[in-house]
Formats: sequence, structure tokens, C-alpha cells
Amino acid sequence: MTNAEATQPSRFLVDHRRRPTPAPSRRERFAARLGYRVYEPPRGPEVEFLASAPELAGAIRSGHARFTHVALAGWLGCTVSDPYERDTMRAQYGALLEDFEREAGSMCRWYFGRTKLIAAVLTDDDAMSVLIGRDVETRRPELIDLVRCCQRVGYQAWHRLAPYDRRLCQNMVFSVVEEAFRMLDADPEQQDEGCVEALAGRLREAEEFMLRCAARRAQSHYLKGVLLGGAAIAIGLAAVTAVLVGTAGHIKPVPRTLLLVAMAGAAGAAISVPMRMTSGSFRMNLPTLNAEMKGTDLHLVGALRPLMGLVLALASYAVVLAGLVPMKGGGGQLKQTALHVSIGFLAGFTERFAQDMFVRSGAGIQGVMGDSPSTGPSAGLAPPPGAQVGAARG
Repeated sequence: MTNAEATQPSRFLVDHRRRPTPAPSRRERFAARLGYRVYEPPRGPEVEFLASAPELAGAIRSGHARFTHVALAGWLGCTVSDPYERDTMRAQYGALLEDFEREAGSMCRWYFGRTKLIAAVLTDDDAMSVLIGRDVETRRPELIDLVRCCQRVGYQAWHRLAPYDRRLCQNMVFSVVEEAFRMLDADPEQQDEGCVEALAGRLREAEEFMLRCAARRAQSHYLKGVLLGGAAIAIGLAAVTAVLVGTAGHIKPVPRTLLLVAMAGAAGAAISVPMRMTSGSFRMNLPTLNAEMKGTDLHLVGALRPLMGLVLALASYAVVLAGLVPMKGGGGQLKQTALHVSIGFLAGFTERFAQDMFVRSGAGIQGVMGDSPSTGPSAGLAPPPGAQVGAARG
């Protein structure tokens, strides 16, 4: 064998450094037929199994790193005893940090523990990540609980708040996390109980700020839904009016009154929301934290409110026409129509008015079909809040 032949790699030897190209999958073949390209995630270098942190090997190979991987690589790069793993951590720390910032955003505030495996980061996207090692020992476990509460508040703020309010709230929460970690890093004898209480008070202030901003944003979404629902009902009633006018040339008194009552009920329901918001008496549950439903559910519930007012107005009008609630009328057709429209508006404006009317109508039906009771909801007299049923019956 000549020297040239000896230097050439044998065709019977397999180069283990190169992996054979896998056959395209069914999804890739279908995408190629449509002219699209399947997204290929970035991949890092091949590393051996890391006994100190096996999950880091997968993060390095895949090219997708979380903050846990970044903080763990920085910590093990200074503390692990195995030379290969220590050098691997130090060499791949920059790549892990770049992979994390590519997906989560650049780090704007961070904290890495000096004596314990604790770390926290706040990115430009206002996302907060916290790492607490399982071997972290402290004489003040309430500090760990405080940091966990900070994670909860930060998670809720990231989902519920608008960008400006979210950034302010996340900085408030991260300041508490940073001070708590500094106390964990310090000598246990230097941990003052008053400082922990002060940090808990600052966290409560941040949570109250988050709840106020979240409630204000939820009310804004709810009001937009009310306006959209009212506009849709107005368009529907206008279409019905146009059809009636186009077919008969005019609208008969009963359909005209029904349309006016329905419009008054929807308008009353739509007006009641901003009036209660300005007076401070409007209360509602905060939206779910599901990213797909946090906006649509509020819009949907708000859009249903004018429809509820319309239905309550028509039901109240039917109760009045049936004579279940005695009302003195008179004065001509105009006053009767004005009375019915007023009842429809009040029924849409407040559910309490419609509820009281339906309770009294139940008392009227009970009086016609049987003995009319003198107490209880059927008589239109409900027991006061907190009263016992037996006392009300007596």
C-alpha cells in the first residue's frame, strides 16, 4: 500500500462524526409539494452525557434553552469538580444564553446567587423566571415562600396587564425577588425578620396594583363588548323595522311597541354599565389566564348584556300585558306606549327591577290558581339577608 493510499480514508470505514441524512417525513414531503418549508429548529453541538446536569446536554443539542439551563450552566461552571463537565459548561454558557434570549427576549434585570443555586431574570418582554435549587437550605423558609408568591403575582401580571402597567408591576415584583435572594445569599445571622415583613408589604402593594390595573383593563374589554353587542342589536332591530315598513307600508301598534320596548331594554342595559363604572359600583370577575380566552370571553359576556336587557324588557312587557302586575294606565295610546317603554328601559337598566316584577307576577299567579301566601318570595316579600327560613315563616 502506497503512502497516498494510506492517507486516504477507507471507504469501508464509517465516519461517526457525521450522521446519515434521515429520509424526509410525510409532513416534510407534503409541505414540499405545497411549496412550503418545514421549520427546522436550531441545533447546537454534540456533547456527551453530563452527570451533574443531564438536562443541559439536551438543551445544548437542541438549541432551545430556558433560563434554568443558563443559570445552571453558570453555577456548575464554577462549582463542578469534573474537568470535562466544567469546561463544557463554561464553553457552552454563551450559546445557551444566546438561545434563551433569542426566544424569551434580552435580559434587562438579573440576579445570580454567589453562595447558593438561586437565580432570577426579567426580560425585555416583561417575563420573569426564577430558579431555586432543591439543595438550598435556609433558616428562613418564609423567604422561599415569598419568592414563590412573587412568581405567582408575576405570572398573573404578565397575562392580565397591558404592556405599560405590566412592565411597572414586573419591576416592582422583581425588586422583591432580588432583595429576598440577597438575604438568602447573606449570612443567616444577618437575616432580619423586619426586612422579610417589609418585603411582604412591598409584594402586597405590587399585587394590589396588579389587581387594580387588571380590573380596569377587564372593565374596558367588557365595555367594548357591550358596545359591540348594542350595535349588533341596533342593526338587527333596524333591519326588522325596515322589513315591516317595506312589506306593510307602516308598522302596527303592537309590533311598534314591541320594537320600542326591545330597543329601550337594550339601551338601558348598555347605559347601566358605564354609569356603574363611573360611580365605582361595578364589580366583575377577572378573566381567565388562558391566552386564547382572556380577551374573547370578556367581549362575549359584555356583548350578551344588551341581549339580556332586551329579553328582560320583553318579558316585563308580557307580564304587564297579562295583568299579573297591577298598573294603572290611561291617558291614551301615547301614554301607554311611554309606560311600556319606561318599564322596558328599567328592566334592562337593572336586573333588580325585573326580578321584583317577576316575583310579584308569581304572587299574582299564585293568587289566581290557589291560596296566596302572606310571606315568602311568592308574595313578593323576601326575607332580609342573613335571616333564617324558620323565622321568616313564623
